[in-house]
Amino acid sequence: MAATVSDWSRVNAGSYVKSDGTKEFGNKVAHEYTVKLTSEAGEVEGPPFQWPVLGDFTVAVERLLDTGAIDTSGQAHTMTVRGSIDNVNWFDMATGFANCPGASAGSAFKVYDIDVNGMAPHFRISTDASGSSSDILRITVIPHHQI
Repeated sequence: MAATVSDWSRVNAGSYVKSDGTKEFGNKVAHEYTVKLTSEAGEVEGPPFQWPVLGDFTVAVERLLDTGAIDTSGQAHTMTVRGSIDNVNWFDMATGFANCPGASAGSAFKVYDIDVNGMAPHFRISTDASGSSSDILRITVIPHHQI
């Protein structure tokens, strides 16, 4: 059985820590989706971003239990930020981007830096699901530049 991937939903991110370590307050819009993994899933492609990328963004990944609580006992997973010119053919922009660790913690985050990794007309995130039997991941993207 393949992995199950939800559509994007908009959420209020509230405050977050910027790449320079300072805390940003305010009503930041974030976008998130969930992935229910299976051992047969392999590489799982998330939905393409449905908003314009105007600059850097933070990717946060949390491993969840069926109850919605954070799970600290699951597999490690690696996120890859992918780009596309035509929204059909995808290429890696940042591999091994954010790692959701195994038993040590249930969440991780990393800033995607446009100046370092580049810009593309279309973005999405893929997840390495190898060896996972039932992990549920919530992947959240918080754009730093918002309209």
